[in-house]
Amino acid sequence: MYQQTYPMLLASAKRKRNERSGIHAWHPYYAGYSEDFLLSAIEYLNLSSNSVVLDPWAGSGTTQFVCAKKEIKALGVEVNPIMAAFANAKTGFVLQERLRIEKFLKELELNATDQSYNSLDLDGNDPLLEWMSESLCLEMRRIMNKILSFKSKKDEIFIHKYPSCISKNMKIKISDPITEFLKAGLFITGRQLAKYSGGSNPTWTRATKSLVEYKFSDVRNAYIKQCYQMLSDVSGAGIKNNTFNISLVANSRNLPFNDNYFDAVITSPPYLTRIDYAISTKPELLLMGNNDFLRKIREETMGAPVIVDRDIEKRNSWGVLCNALLDSVESHSSKAAKSYYLPNIVQYFRDADESLSEIIRVVKPGCRALIVVQSSYFKEHEIALGEMYVEMAIEKNCKAKIISRDIVKGHMAHVNTKSSGYKENKIYYEDVVEVIM
Repeated sequence: MYQQTYPMLLASAKRKRNERSGIHAWHPYYAGYSEDFLLSAIEYLNLSSNSVVLDPWAGSGTTQFVCAKKEIKALGVEVNPIMAAFANAKTGFVLQERLRIEKFLKELELNATDQSYNSLDLDGNDPLLEWMSESLCLEMRRIMNKILSFKSKKDEIFIHKYPSCISKNMKIKISDPITEFLKAGLFITGRQLAKYSGGSNPTWTRATKSLVEYKFSDVRNAYIKQCYQMLSDVSGAGIKNNTFNISLVANSRNLPFNDNYFDAVITSPPYLTRIDYAISTKPELLLMGNNDFLRKIREETMGAPVIVDRDIEKRNSWGVLCNALLDSVESHSSKAAKSYYLPNIVQYFRDADESLSEIIRVVKPGCRALIVVQSSYFKEHEIALGEMYVEMAIEKNCKAKIISRDIVKGHMAHVNTKSSGYKENKIYYEDVVEVIM
């Protein structure tokens, strides 16, 4: 299937070692791509300060972050509110409103003994107690309550600045980037103090066996110190503070934007590898909600190993390669091929199909999208995801082709040591698909 070779027109999407520190180390997001790739994509698309870029699977906000450094407006859509908070914490608004952040931190330090601050009681059934000690959980909840009560005069700044962008038919809550910054600082502090452990799979987050108790003042001081470090990271990151870059919490299958608004798309959707991205932020989602909230985010996350709808029918418009794969899965003799894997894969392509239709709707005619995807396998069957996105886009009357290809060595499939049982020496590719609307 991969007989054709492709030129490397763009820089590799693989992150370099220097992109694991500073802002990039706030959250260990597996799916992020490199700044060099974004810079080469911006140049390839010939974007300017008059352009508006969309990333419908924004993750930790690398697209918006790099665009802001180049003074290009960029908006992201992300279904996981935790990752949206990290993305919004990297915006130019943080630099504009630094004094508000410092004022909040000083008030937190001075008013820590205030009765209203300390009146919170801890529920013995709090799901966070699975992840952290009682003292840490209680103080995390107290600080979060303070953040949520922090009122901003700029809650509607997005709508006021870009009224032509948001569809009037969509009810989208616009979060204040300063509040998002304060949340992100708390998420990082919680991970550091709770000492979660990981594994070979980046979505595996485990609580430590020995939960550490803390003095409340130690938690507050660690949080305040973390926020000041983040301010330093943002200040030194080269973000232009007058550039609009923000993420909205929404679903790529139902983008909250008017038609023909964006000049380009640079993005990387979840791959067909059943990675449970929501689980990688499980403690943070439990801090923001409960187990039902976590389940909701998992169900809305494209590619997650959660089957929401078993009644989806495959469509010819998904392309020849996609339907051939689905036929192979349906007829496979392995356990759970038809009962689990088939509906999960069909659900993925339904989501990809509807998301691609939404991208085509909100991007100006003649403009382009760059979509980064990786191939994978179902047992011995190759999942040529790049070619499949090309076929799906062509079925929607777009022009599409793969413009860059890179061999992937550290593929997530290697986590499963049994993956070579059906086919040895598997080769995985990372493709950049160009779609012209």
